[in-house]
Amino acid sequence: KTYQKIIELKSEERATIEATSCGLVFGYEMDHNVIKKLLNDTKAGVLSYIINDQIVGTAISYKSGDTLGIHQVGTVPSFRKMGVAAALMEHLIIQAQYDDIDCVSLQASKAGLHLYEKMGFQELTKITSLVAAE
Repeated sequence: KTYQKIIELKSEERATIEATSCGLVFGYEMDHNVIKKLLNDTKAGVLSYIINDQIVGTAISYKSGDTLGIHQVGTVPSFRKMGVAAALMEHLIIQAQYDDIDCVSLQASKAGLHLYEKMGFQELTKITSLVAAE
């Protein structure tokens, strides 16, 4: 039997586990101190999607006035295409409605763009990152 749930992290001892999971999701190391700071910020939410006691998806939210910013939504590669990111997004949108948030914003990667458009998000602009040549 598969056990699934979405939890909001509240304890600092889970910060290292969440940072490690973010690393698996996005392919780069995340500093657990960043997660700890978010856990102590009342405007922030750090979510984990759990399957059988393993973090397989992550999301971070941040409230600023009447806007909820959504960040770091992702799924561990071996659990992709199973609805994990969609479930995290639905959870965040429901929470935003409950909190009377007027606007939900995010920055999408190419990998997540289809999901966000399917959920009704619209592209307002493109952000381009440049790297200095050596």
